[in-house]
This record gives sequence, structure tokens and C-alpha cells, in this order.
Amino acid sequence: MPKYVIWGSYCDNVKEKRAPFRQAHLDGLKAQKEAGTLLTIGPTKDVNYLS
Repeated sequence: MPKYVIWGSYCDNVKEKRAPFRQAHLDGLKAQKEAGTLLTIGPTKDVNYLS
């Protein structure tokens, strides 16, 4: 099974913009974790791996 890593960044007013979608997003992550398809989640240190 392929594995993916997703990097993202925040936009201005992120808390307000994400509010309508947050619970559905968290519910989806929980379902993926319970199914064994989500291995880990969380913030990472911003590191430039190309240097």
C-alpha cells in the first residue's frame, strides 16, 4: 500500500476559515486512524531538507 506525506501551511485567519469544516475533518481522521490507514499526524518542525 502506498504511503504519503502531506506538507501544508496556514493562511491568514486560519481558525475562522477552518471552523465550518473542522469537525468533519477530525471525524475523517479518526475513521482513518481506526481503519489503520492513518499512521501519524501532527505538526513538524519547518526544516529545509534540500540544504
